[in-house]
Amino acid sequence: MAIFKLLTTFPTLARYGHAGVVFNNRIIISGGYTGSAYLNDVWETVDGVNWNRLATGVNSFTERAYHKMVVHDNCIYLVGGTNGGGLQDVWMSRDGTKWDRVTANAGFGARFSHNLWSINDRLYMCGGYNLVTYFNDIWSSRDGVSWTRENNGYARNARTSAGSVVYDNKMWVLGGYDGVALQDDSLWSVEGREWRDGDLTAYFGALNLHAAEVFDNKMVVLGGNRSATRSSPTTVNKALFYSYTGTEWYLGSSDVGFSIQEHVMLALKNPHRLYVIFGSNGSAATGQIWVTEGVEFKDNILTSW
Repeated sequence: MAIFKLLTTFPTLARYGHAGVVFNNRIIISGGYTGSAYLNDVWETVDGVNWNRLATGVNSFTERAYHKMVVHDNCIYLVGGTNGGGLQDVWMSRDGTKWDRVTANAGFGARFSHNLWSINDRLYMCGGYNLVTYFNDIWSSRDGVSWTRENNGYARNARTSAGSVVYDNKMWVLGGYDGVALQDDSLWSVEGREWRDGDLTAYFGALNLHAAEVFDNKMVVLGGNRSATRSSPTTVNKALFYSYTGTEWYLGSSDVGFSIQEHVMLALKNPHRLYVIFGSNGSAATGQIWVTEGVEFKDNILTSW
């Protein structure tokens, strides 16, 4: 089972709907929502305990939550989000301290809670929501400025709030929400135009607002919400699942020791640890940071959850 320990708590940094990346073996998080205010600050850490603020105010992007960040071409790109309505801008930073807007009106339109990857020397973005429409399209760009629509129906369900990773040289979409939490759903693509089912029954159950990461050479899914109501603590997930293939999923832990959604989960290589950073417990933002150094492998493949 996965054994997490509470590393530390920062009440002043409590937030959910933030974004994060690992850049030069540093964890960098940005933005988010406190429950009353959208944020535009950027913070870094190398151990989860000691945090340094990199940017805020005029040196940063405009306030937002449910945006996405990814490392691409040795820079950090930030795409979309919401400050009450959907945003369609793209920002870039070379080190996290100074942010430049590369476009105010990206071709994919305003959206938040989408997915974002860097693979094959391109940025790829799919899905999301704009307060009216759940999206089912995928777009790509080399520079974050000019975007090309690769596919206008990549999945059976348009969706938002899905998990995503690059694993085995493929883009993966895991779970999500289209008015209800999507049940046992994983999809993958190499080039964004053709998508295949990783598994019609991924067996991590109906799940959205979760996080996904690659750790110990496997895909890991943790937390999230099993209902349509983000403010219901009773449906916030405590389980961790993992897979080597996307078709066979294992239960790493039925209870990691905390309930979390709308969080960031990132893995550092040195030291080799998996961090769960801030998020919501279903009723309020949390400033907690949890860490594990490994997920025990199991032989029993999930057939239900």
